[in-house]
Amino acid sequence: MDYYKLRNQIIKELKNILTPKEFAHSLGVEAECVKLAYLTKNEKMIRPVSIAALIHDYAKCMPIDVMLKNIEKHKIKIKNKGSKISSRGLLHGHISAHFAITMFKIRDMKIINAIKHHTTGRPRMNIIEKILFIADFIEPTRDFKEVSDIRKTVYDFIIRENSINKALKAVMTNKIKYLEIKNIAIDADTKKTYESLDEFGL
Repeated sequence: MDYYKLRNQIIKELKNILTPKEFAHSLGVEAECVKLAYLTKNEKMIRPVSIAALIHDYAKCMPIDVMLKNIEKHKIKIKNKGSKISSRGLLHGHISAHFAITMFKIRDMKIINAIKHHTTGRPRMNIIEKILFIADFIEPTRDFKEVSDIRKTVYDFIIRENSINKALKAVMTNKIKYLEIKNIAIDADTKKTYESLDEFGL
């Protein structure tokens, strides 16, 4: 499908299923992803990251019981299903990835994996996954206390050191700190992702 036609289709669907706040967030993540792709010299990834960003929270506003019904109906595989960690925050990425395939006919597994793992991350993420993970945390509508400092750190690493991995680790560090402060269980994949960054000597 033509990129612009697909993008318009996704946006039309998002307007129907997301709250105004979540819709603005999705557009903000798309804008941030495009900027990051350009600055990291991944211009060929601009369209893929745009699509991944728009769909990443497609299922975010589903009630938890509807999420669980979708998981059962479509046999969507979820780690830790049934535990406290299987919350809206974990589930919506996997369900959004499912609809990316079935509703929007996305076949690029780099895009699908970016959508699926945008909340937790995973070791050895592809470039689309890294860009989406970072963008989701620092996009323009985010307004938590430390976000300005994190944005500055991210762009310092990317512009001055040409290191998206250092930028990713900075975001991972702050995300884990946030989860700990909020007493939210940290998914095993998030821990593994953070530890895996040591492979880059960070």
